[in-house]
Amino acid sequence: TVLYSDTDGAADIQTVQFLVANSPQTTNACAFSYSRPSNQISLFVDSSSSWASASVGAAVTLQNDNCSLNAATVGATLAGQQLGLNLPVTFKPAFAGPRKLYGSAADLSLSSGWLEIGGWNTANPSPPTVAGVTPSSGSGQSQTFTVTLSDLNGAADITAAQVLLNTSTSTANACYLSYSRSANTVSLWNDSTNAWLVLSPGASANVDNGRCVLSGAALTVLSSGNDLVLTLPLSFAPAFSGAKSIYIQGSDAGGLTTGWVNSGAWTVATPATPAVSAWSPGNGAGSSVNISLTVSDP
Repeated sequence: TVLYSDTDGAADIQTVQFLVANSPQTTNACAFSYSRPSNQISLFVDSSSSWASASVGAAVTLQNDNCSLNAATVGATLAGQQLGLNLPVTFKPAFAGPRKLYGSAADLSLSSGWLEIGGWNTANPSPPTVAGVTPSSGSGQSQTFTVTLSDLNGAADITAAQVLLNTSTSTANACYLSYSRSANTVSLWNDSTNAWLVLSPGASANVDNGRCVLSGAALTVLSSGNDLVLTLPLSFAPAFSGAKSIYIQGSDAGGLTTGWVNSGAWTVATPATPAVSAWSPGNGAGSSVNISLTVSDP
């Protein structure tokens, strides 16, 4: 929405223009012109070196090589000294990139000329991606996992991430962790209380949901360039033994998400039972004896 002002009143404004471009030129750009007297919106078309026009509210789509605009969605309002122009513009992939915003307004005798009023990146929003987990496979009763997510808009654009170890993407009866950028915490879901067990990176405490334990002391969160890296030191309960998949997802400030991505596999080992492997003497008789036992634990 672009606002234009005239001290003689909004009705004194005859024409306003709005430009998305690298410089104040209507070529190789998205250049719009609105005529208040005729209530028409126009878009400059390079291929014909002319303006394509439609009445505001008409079911007509104006387009050039760089962008398109449905005239039915355009809105123009006058209030006091201000004219407001609402332009729902769709940019084409070939026009992707950072651009400058310009505006101009004219009455019957005077014009403001082009004024730079802002900037806009016309690239389509890009969701985060899951770069992976290390190790991506293995087995054991404990492991420190390194999870990496990436965002073309920078790591700071990633607002949340979740890591799930389970046989499916069900978060019930699982080792389910969630990172919040705003709080700078990693939390473990506890089924028994239907609540998150919250932990700050570097904290001396641990959190335990009966299936896994997350250690705060070695827990780290690092942002570098486009990458968000979570270091998650986990140990697993015997009741959680068996083959698990490692699912990861992330979301950004614009609400875009990766969805669950199956990124690896981990087998939680079943604890082995200690056993007596040898003893001596093997047999004999007498009123006293020294018995030697050898106990092994895999």
